Amino acid sequence: MRIYNYTEDSGELVGERDARIWPGREHLSDDDIAKFQIPAHATSSAPPPIEPGHAAIFVDGTWKLAKDYRGETWFSADGTPVVISKIGGPKTFLPELYAEAPPPPPPAPPSPNDVRAEASNRMQAIVGARDADHLEVIISNATREAVRLLRKGQENWTRDEAARAAALEQVDADIESIRTASNGLESHPPLDYTNDHHWP
Repeated sequence: MRIYNYTEDSGELVGERDARIWPGREHLSDDDIAKFQIPAHATSSAPPPIEPGHAAIFVDGTWKLAKDYRGETWFSADGTPVVISKIGGPKTFLPELYAEAPPPPPPAPPSPNDVRAEASNRMQAIVGARDADHLEVIISNATREAVRLLRKGQENWTRDEAARAAALEQVDADIESIRTASNGLESHPPLDYTNDHHWP
């Protein structure tokens, strides 16, 4: 009787041979399976013909043909090449792999907090602020100064006050344009919100 050996882990067919006869059972018929020694990881059931690109595996008491990708290079979800070393059968764990490298995922859109932080950085650069807190102090002081000038009346401004008022107005316009751009980017965030193209 022929027996067919398979591996313990994947159940892959690894060879065949004639079964040994149990001592003292030589008188039994060759049709009596009790006559033959069938070791672990072996079966008397013959595997099916093996098709190209497949391997025969013994699973749950029966032979099956499994796709055999061993030696091929596939790719993980992050594009890392992986050389297949195991049969893709039911007893073998394979991570999710791709025959071709998948395109890299698009960058995650910025969160509103990211956009606001970029807007704050740009406003700090305009007024020379050290950080976000210093920016608020500068804006608050500039607002008070603008109110004082308005109360005094434009007709009463000195030449320096008129120049200062013009400078404050320009800074206010620049900051307002950055705030407007920030609001737009929060609604429709681009892939790269740090790109100067998206800002005034």
